[in-house]
Amino acid sequence: MSWWKCAAAGLVAVCWTGTAAAQQAPLSELAARLAAGDSAWERDDHPAAFAAYDFVVRADSAYSARALFRVGLLHGWSNRFTPALAALRRYVRAEPNDLDGRVALARTHAWASRYVESLAHYDSVLARDATYRDAVLGRAQALAWSNRLGAAEAALAQWVTTHESDAEAWATLGQFQRWRGAPFEAEQSLQRALAVDASNATAREQFAWVRAETRPAALVTMVTGEDSEQNAFTLVEIGATLPTRRAGRYSASARNRWVQIGAAPAVRVPGALVVGQWQRPASTWSLRGELGVVDYSAAANGGLRERAGLRASGAAGARLRFAAGLGREPFDELASTATRALMLSVADVDVSATVTSRLSVGVAASRGTVLGSGVDVGRTTALGALRFAPRRGVQLALTHRYVSWDAPQYGIFFAPQAWNLSEASASWERTADLGLVVGGDLAIGAQGVRFEQGPVDRSIAPRAAMRLGYRPQPGRELVGALVYANVAGAGATTAGDYRFGALTIAGRWTF
Repeated sequence: MSWWKCAAAGLVAVCWTGTAAAQQAPLSELAARLAAGDSAWERDDHPAAFAAYDFVVRADSAYSARALFRVGLLHGWSNRFTPALAALRRYVRAEPNDLDGRVALARTHAWASRYVESLAHYDSVLARDATYRDAVLGRAQALAWSNRLGAAEAALAQWVTTHESDAEAWATLGQFQRWRGAPFEAEQSLQRALAVDASNATAREQFAWVRAETRPAALVTMVTGEDSEQNAFTLVEIGATLPTRRAGRYSASARNRWVQIGAAPAVRVPGALVVGQWQRPASTWSLRGELGVVDYSAAANGGLRERAGLRASGAAGARLRFAAGLGREPFDELASTATRALMLSVADVDVSATVTSRLSVGVAASRGTVLGSGVDVGRTTALGALRFAPRRGVQLALTHRYVSWDAPQYGIFFAPQAWNLSEASASWERTADLGLVVGGDLAIGAQGVRFEQGPVDRSIAPRAAMRLGYRPQPGRELVGALVYANVAGAGATTAGDYRFGALTIAGRWTF
């Protein structure tokens, strides 16, 4: 017998022996194990408590409902959601009138990103007792995690009107307001929480984030990139941002970009940008405007070019998000900014809908015109995406992108008659707010490029990205990102012979 078959047989034997021993345990031993579990639970020795309770449950799940309940809790606290849900479902069936059990089941569903099931169980508790505090707060948390921040805020705002001394509720409301991008509203709620209980951990933690989001900050970004055609660029951008109490956030930045086309000497393209963002209190809708300038003096037929943009975004109902904008900005900053002084005038729209708590769909489209150096050509883009989040910090997606130019532009920038990319991707991000910042994306796509009326050239297009950094405290971080893509690009004659890579380092320091 091979070694792996022996190992598998041994593992099965050990598991069967343990289960059989539990099933054959006399009632006196079950009572002793239950008492040992209770003792370990009281002194917060969770591994010992789990071992004792799990033995009891394996032997006779009907012997002690308390053991079954705590096994479910301990599984959930260790992120073992499948056995946790199984145990808690059995407990709820055994003790249908225990609302604590139903709340624990609802909370575990939320931890497992099963928000529809979680909300259903919370609603069943509130149908019996509309003032059940843990259900009110837990339901609001599930709503917020499922991106229904408006409904989550409304539920807690109603609760604190009649429970003004509930510090945890005020703190959670402040957290939701911060997530919505309203730090000054969050600050008021958190101050109410700290006035009731100055030691409240949630309020103190969230207040540290709010202080970072309501203070000025310095921003530094450095990017260097290169493609397979020996084009390269380096960007250095320094800026600052200033939030204000009147629902505004303003930032300004200055940038220098050095672009090298093939073996030609590098060309410097400086620029500056001022951005303002406004959001009404208690609203999910925001308006973003920008004004700037790009210095194309080193480009052919260059000079100063103005850039501007206006964009509105927000939620229309509980499940629909909408964004639209108009703008004029530099086009193809890798090469065309240095050689052709090209500007893109564009209008775009983006709509996304939440189908379930973990599944969403999105569509986007734009229509623009590129002008400069004798170029005047229109471009249409479209995007469709299906996104699935099996758990927090993880996303799987299927996307299809399409770009169509009114006319090909050989030798100036990548503008075939049509380009499309169908892609499957997976992304992961560490969800902790502080400490190590780590994440990545992997994608594989099939792309097609067609020039004029020629045949479609098809190829496989892989893409990868990695992010690594450190956030020691709220508002202070340093993050690096490495990106590689094998997609068609400027000057490519076939779909698969163009590669691009870039390294980004970004830092933020809040004062």
